[in-house]
Amino acid sequence: MVVEVLHMFCICRRMYWTDWGVEAKIESAALDGTDRTVVINSSLVWPNGLAIDRLEHRLYWADAEFDRIEMAFVNGSGRRVLVCEDLPHVFGFALLGT
Repeated sequence: MVVEVLHMFCICRRMYWTDWGVEAKIESAALDGTDRTVVINSSLVWPNGLAIDRLEHRLYWADAEFDRIEMAFVNGSGRRVLVCEDLPHVFGFALLGT
C-alpha cells in the first residue's frame, strides 16, 4: 500500500486518503481508525491531489495516470470527470474558498 494523501474532514469526523497499491482506491475512516470504508475503487491508477470541499461534502482528486481531475460526494456517489483534456501530469492541487 502506498498512501499518497491524507486529509481530515472534520465536519463528519472522518479522514480520507488515496492508495496507489495493487488496487488503487480512495478510502475513509473515522478519526480513531475504525469504520474503514472504500469510497472509490474503479477506474483509478494513481489517484492523488486529494482535496475536500467541506461545505459541499465533495472530494476532488487527480489521477496522474489518466491526467484528469474528478469529483464525487464523500460517500462516493455522483462521481464525474471535471477536466480530461490538455491537463499536465497533476500531482496536487487545492480548492480556493472552501
